[in-house]
Amino acid sequence: MHQIVGAELSTISVCEPEVLGDLLRSLRRKISSIKADGAYDSRGCYAEMADAVIPPRYNAQSWEDGHA
Repeated sequence: MHQIVGAELSTISVCEPEVLGDLLRSLRRKISSIKADGAYDSRGCYAEMADAVIPPRYNAQSWEDGHA
């Protein structure tokens, strides 16, 4: 079963990776998995999430450490 357990409303000048860490910490619960869109395909988001399913951005390239 999937549940939406958090949401963040931001202005157009704030991108998703900037608010993800604060959003996850504010939930005060263990999150077993996260599914997100390509906007979250960033090193910062992967660092915040242990088990994430994120499709690559349309212009994605391999990272130096081998993570695509």
